Amino acid sequence: IKRRPSATKISSDERKMFSLFAPTIDEVKLVLDGEEYEMTRRPNGRFEYTPSNITDGDHSYKFRIKKSGWVLSS
Repeated sequence: IKRRPSATKISSDERKMFSLFAPTIDEVKLVLDGEEYEMTRRPNGRFEYTPSNITDGDHSYKFRIKKSGWVLSS
């Protein structure tokens, strides 16, 4: 199994977390089911966000990435 650079994870207390390893990026936002959320940058270059009210099931998501004033979406 190949690990993807971005993924969802289940934390030890069963919360779902989105993360993206992007050490050279200025800002990352998670667009989850059409709503945008600011992701927290960790010292190791990983951005993370844990939604408080996500239900089990399928959800659409993408990352909005900002670097030097440019904005890209994955």
